Amino acid sequence: MALTSSSSIADAQAQLLANITWEEDGSVSEAAAFVQAALFLLVMLPVSGGDQGYSLVNNVQALQTQVDRAKMFLNLSKVPQVTFLVPGLDFR
Repeated sequence: MALTSSSSIADAQAQLLANITWEEDGSVSEAAAFVQAALFLLVMLPVSGGDQGYSLVNNVQALQTQVDRAKMFLNLSKVPQVTFLVPGLDFR
């Protein structure tokens, strides 16, 4: 599901979690969805907040690091791959 300007933080969190295994799966589409959700959350979530003596701090740097890794993966996936044919022992 692509996020839009009317998407909620819960939508972005669901998309992020659904595509969190992009690296293990080696999936370009999962990496792109992960980046979209993470960027949405970086913009929409406050860095910190608190209420009634409780506080919450979002680790923005950790999320940004994951975005950078996914973007690098996406950029590398666009580079054409060169395959060299090497004759084997039974080459005819």
